[in-house]
Amino acid sequence: MVFGLRQIRSLVRAKALAALGVGVLAGLTAMPAGTAYADSMNRWATASDYGNGYLYLEILNSSMDPLAKVIAYPYNSSSSNQQWWDAQQSDGYYSIQNLHSGLVLDRWDDYSGPGSDGGCSSPMQYWWVDEPQQHWGYRVEYSNYYGAWFTMWVNKAGCSGDLYQDTLGVNNSTAAGYGRWTTQFHTDHCVYGNSYGIYHQCYWRRGTP
Repeated sequence: MVFGLRQIRSLVRAKALAALGVGVLAGLTAMPAGTAYADSMNRWATASDYGNGYLYLEILNSSMDPLAKVIAYPYNSSSSNQQWWDAQQSDGYYSIQNLHSGLVLDRWDDYSGPGSDGGCSSPMQYWWVDEPQQHWGYRVEYSNYYGAWFTMWVNKAGCSGDLYQDTLGVNNSTAAGYGRWTTQFHTDHCVYGNSYGIYHQCYWRRGTP
């Protein structure tokens, strides 16, 4: 199910306003394996900071336009651009819908081969068309590197069409202002949330809405 923008705002307005006063670090959570994941509004934060604090999934320049790129950016307590409605679909995957724009997390292209850095596509936002590239699988993994449980979002279409191969990540070698560009990576470039080579952050925590 994907909600219209007005419905989303009605569902979360009171909760979001109440949560804005909660500290960023206190609001970060990790979900242990086996815990059911329900439809919910979330901020998705990187597993660790980049010298500017944790980075949160958002749309570049708060754009309302389809095809706008998705980035990870420092926390902004007043920004609905960092809030996402995750709703399970009939196939068990999730749509991830931005509160500010009402558009969903999608893929930039259908390139199916690995890039030199392990990336295969750039996430964007787009209208809901209920296609595989808009369906994201929710996985919980334990990181020995961080000593905690984290979320991984993997695309149903994927670089190779394999749920366990292609995951949403942040490339530390790229910059978007104080933030970073997101990329869809092959998981062999996301060892414990990091790569052996270019630093790739592929683990996420749910933050305070």
